[in-house]
Amino acid sequence: MNILSISPFPVYPPKDGGSIGIYYRLKMLRGLGHKVYSFFPCMIGSFGDNDAVIEIKAEGLDGAFGFRDKKFLKKTLHPSLPFYCGRNCFNKEELDNLTGFISDKKIDFIFIESTFTGEVYYSIKKLLHEKNIAHVFFSHNIDYRDFFNLFKDTPKFFWKMYYLWEAFKLYRYERRLYKEFRLIYSVSYDETPAIKKIVPDTEVIWVPPIIPYKDTTLSAPQKEILETLNKSSAGKKVILFTGIMDKSSNIRAARWFALQVMPHLLKSLPEAEFWIVGKNPGDQVLSLQRGHVKVYANVPEINPYFHRADLVVVPIFNNAGVKIKLIEALHFGKPVVSTSPGLYGSGLHDIVPKADTPHDFADSCMKVLTGVTDIKSMFAGFEEIYDNRKIIDAMNKKISGLKK
Repeated sequence: MNILSISPFPVYPPKDGGSIGIYYRLKMLRGLGHKVYSFFPCMIGSFGDNDAVIEIKAEGLDGAFGFRDKKFLKKTLHPSLPFYCGRNCFNKEELDNLTGFISDKKIDFIFIESTFTGEVYYSIKKLLHEKNIAHVFFSHNIDYRDFFNLFKDTPKFFWKMYYLWEAFKLYRYERRLYKEFRLIYSVSYDETPAIKKIVPDTEVIWVPPIIPYKDTTLSAPQKEILETLNKSSAGKKVILFTGIMDKSSNIRAARWFALQVMPHLLKSLPEAEFWIVGKNPGDQVLSLQRGHVKVYANVPEINPYFHRADLVVVPIFNNAGVKIKLIEALHFGKPVVSTSPGLYGSGLHDIVPKADTPHDFADSCMKVLTGVTDIKSMFAGFEEIYDNRKIIDAMNKKISGLKK
């Protein structure tokens, strides 16, 4: 098949959860003999004056093309169109490029990635039906829930109101969009039945996100970093938390663990040390650094920190999508303790230790770090579900059947 993914966020180079999942899904489908292409937004500065779409060299794909990452401020006040959907509207030139590409490359299968590509779908809907092109919706989040969580987590009044308004618009928009598809994939185990309830006549399938195993091989500079870390933390039990540290959910998680969990944990495990490793930590995170809490900001390489860690924690409190940091840690071979919301969407609720109060979370960490918890069964259960080859083979069989 000739497969096209239309995404609302950059796919190459893969940088975060959504783009990583799309890129490796397409790359693995290509490995099964399909031709795979991707359309996604790029920074406006990447375009020449006369460019409507630009070609991007994307290793592992047969073609990747960028459209302008627009910012329609006036769409913010639109009564029904969510801002990020309006932002990904195509102008006539871009639409002509896309429809011409679909025809020229004889595309016969399309992934519509996320609610935020909904307006692109509506603009090519007629073409898809005229040419009998199979198409499925790929849900990376129930997006209104994600924005509602941002509303709850954000302290500033203006942004709270903005996120609430977007959540309200997305709630209605998503429901209309779901009804357009006969097949919907959801990366979230917990959101799959919620989508099915909205569209009972649509086939809705949970597909665990395809996240590659981290390369655990260390370069010479990384080995030097690890050696320094080993010396500075000799005799310590290192607990790692990673993420974009100016994101409200990660700020809340870091502060909760440092201020509420660590005091309990240090009573039973005085050698415990909490490392916060991530991008752009502000004062709320940097102020946590003292004693048994260390903050490593904007590190060039994260692998040495994973190598040194004895445990990774996911003390997240928002229910939306899947926490990629959870999957990455387990792929790296590190045991994890999480809150219940941190496991949301992963299908790992009965596999990864979880706790939602500071005392219970500290107790779960202590049991992993002292060998009481059987981490072999944790990894065995994880690998049974997150077998990338098994995931892609099942998807390939399903989407290939849509063309018969």
